[in-house]
Amino acid sequence: MRTLLRAGEVRGPRDLRRRLGERGYVVDDEELRGDLQAVGAVRVDGPAGPRLGLADWSRAGDERPDDPAPGSAAGVVAAVRADPDWPLQVVVVAVAAVFVLVGFLGWLIGGSSGSGGSTTDLRQPGATAPPAP
Repeated sequence: MRTLLRAGEVRGPRDLRRRLGERGYVVDDEELRGDLQAVGAVRVDGPAGPRLGLADWSRAGDERPDDPAPGSAAGVVAAVRADPDWPLQVVVVAVAAVFVLVGFLGWLIGGSSGSGGSTTDLRQPGATAPPAP
């Protein structure tokens, strides 16, 4: 599989499955997907269109560098950076967090009068209410 991917001629998973079948290997979708992930296959844009290839570390040798643990901070950063839209998603989360914080502060400030949610009478002591129309 790595030889085919290194050649840079594989157009996608279906093409890879066909080429492996020509060599006598029969794989299903789930197995192929797992194998592509295990070898570090990536989609690259080339002069002849998108192709499947190997990440730079895979071209250097067959040893995959140590991946960070999925629950660790480095694992979270690696997972976020794997998504091409991560900067936009970080901005959206930050804006949402600011809105939640401002709402919470507004609730704290507004609820600190001890009125229990009822409106407070702001008239001066001794003032009479205006006549009803």
